[in-house]
Amino acid sequence: MWATAVLVLSAAVAGAWAGPWFRDGPAPPPSGPWPMTATVQVNMCTKNAIDPRCDGGPLATKKDGEAVLARLRLIPGISRARITREPGGVGEAAFVKAGLADRDDFPSLKAVVEAMPGVGKAIGLATDFWTGKTEVGISLCPEKGVVDSGPCAGRGPATEDEKDTIYQRLRELPEVAVVYFADLAFVSREARHSARGGMSGGWELVLSNPPEEFHVKLAGGGEAAAEKVRKLAEGLPGVFAAPWGDA
Repeated sequence: MWATAVLVLSAAVAGAWAGPWFRDGPAPPPSGPWPMTATVQVNMCTKNAIDPRCDGGPLATKKDGEAVLARLRLIPGISRARITREPGGVGEAAFVKAGLADRDDFPSLKAVVEAMPGVGKAIGLATDFWTGKTEVGISLCPEKGVVDSGPCAGRGPATEDEKDTIYQRLRELPEVAVVYFADLAFVSREARHSARGGMSGGWELVLSNPPEEFHVKLAGGGEAAAEKVRKLAEGLPGVFAAPWGDA
């Protein structure tokens, strides 16, 4: 049954996994839900701001940040709005952050806050499709030339044999309950959804052959189990990185 679903998702990929993949392989991605929530980050013009809108202009004051915070709180769908400060190389960066219920509302929000004094840029960070569905994401090697260092430098995408080995090794771990595979078609769909409403869609949008991914649902959860999976994955050929959690 799983093979049929993977074939549908892989229709655009010539020579999709054959042989053992059709007898015993990973599960296809869940059908949904596709989250519409996002995080909004408003970069204020502080000393170490890198936004071009801040070049040569006055630095943001405390009142500027408070004004942005107050304006955000008036917008429907906004939650958890707060001012955060992070240390930087030449000063302290200030941001106003908030949750957004519907990423389609981001363009109008962006226009409002970027017209306010002291604002460098408003960025939308979409909630990932896998959040709440799995605990570990594993990104495979991308097309040749995308990265110039690390385990994927100088090589192309993960081979079918490498993907098979990664899956088999993951399946051997007692901490692993389910292994999902996101092929090129699905990863491309994820990137387009993440970019909806002017969000930051990720590097997959500019690649002709985006890096495919495995996603792992743990049997019992826990950071120790997730770290064990990440450590195993990052030592296998064909893996670019497994640094992030999906939860």
